[in-house]
Amino acid sequence: MPSAGQTWRNYIFIGSQRIAAFAPAASAGVREYTATTSSVYFLFGDHLGSTSVATDILGSFRSRYLYKAWGELRYTTGEYSVRYKFTSQREEAALSLYDYRARFYDPLLGRFIQPDSLVPGADDPLAWDRYAYANNSPLVYSDPTGHFGIVGGVIGGAIGGMVGAIGYFSTNLMTFDSREYWLAVGAGVVSGALIGSGIGIAAAPTTTAALSTLATAMIGSGSAAAFTQVDYMASNRDSFETTSFVETTVISGVVGGTSSLLPMTRLGVAAKGLTYIAGAEVQYALQTDQWTVTDAQQAVIYGTIGALFDVGNNSLINSIFYQNSWLSNHVWPGKSTEGKYPLSNRILQQAVLSRGRNAVSEALGNFISGSGTSLSLGLVRRNLME
Repeated sequence: MPSAGQTWRNYIFIGSQRIAAFAPAASAGVREYTATTSSVYFLFGDHLGSTSVATDILGSFRSRYLYKAWGELRYTTGEYSVRYKFTSQREEAALSLYDYRARFYDPLLGRFIQPDSLVPGADDPLAWDRYAYANNSPLVYSDPTGHFGIVGGVIGGAIGGMVGAIGYFSTNLMTFDSREYWLAVGAGVVSGALIGSGIGIAAAPTTTAALSTLATAMIGSGSAAAFTQVDYMASNRDSFETTSFVETTVISGVVGGTSSLLPMTRLGVAAKGLTYIAGAEVQYALQTDQWTVTDAQQAVIYGTIGALFDVGNNSLINSIFYQNSWLSNHVWPGKSTEGKYPLSNRILQQAVLSRGRNAVSEALGNFISGSGTSLSLGLVRRNLME
């Protein structure tokens, strides 16, 4: 239990967003995770996830924080002290630094005080400044882990490059061309990096709504492009065409990224259908020299098939992870990863359970959107080959 002058504080999350804090009661030296109405404070953030307002359970203001561009406090008022402030990172007030887990950040300098352990991209001049914070764009980006989502991108890019290399080499033995080979490898690297970076950002302990949206688009776009690349090489053995490959990959990435962002509402489902049909029609128009009404109508059908695949499987995923089923209640335990939250605490159980359901459902949904895109565009391409 806390010693004299110390207070333990616990946090409740929805997804990766810290939404509330409370001090657990202490009885006979035992920490009890019991939230009373007088001990709960709700936390509200800005577009970067920085804690801006704290209210009590009745909605009355208890504190407010405003920040300068690089994280210095510009204004604060109220009696409730918040420790997780700029971009929802923990402030070490005695050091005037923020703990980003991988490194410490100095808001006065607007820079990390240790270098990044990785250079994220040798072709980007900004990447060589290993002390830079959020690519020197603090009003747009945040850095949830101190690595700016780089590690996942590097790992994903490496895996994607290997898949592209193996895929091209195994399907074009008789017509091997070094330029086509490196194009396939490069496309695999980009697709894998998008997926890996998206997963890295989405899985970060703290992130913002804007970054979560970006991560969703990255995973959807990367997975669609990756599935399409593999399908293209498998169905075009010894007949690899650079222009066709690039067109198909780009269209797939755009459609997959767009579809993954659309919600499963009536309007969202309609927008998904239009997105898939538009992608199929664009691919048909670009890759045929003899446009016909019949084939254009066939492209609409293929786009519709892809949309139905996407919507149907996403509906199934949502029903599994958001309804009160056995799987939804067991796929994510009712406690934190450290095992600190007992199942008897309904507030924490539901918060953590919701976080798990949301994370798993969104990740699977993004990959479904990618595979649906690959399916519809693959059908269009095969129709053109007949």
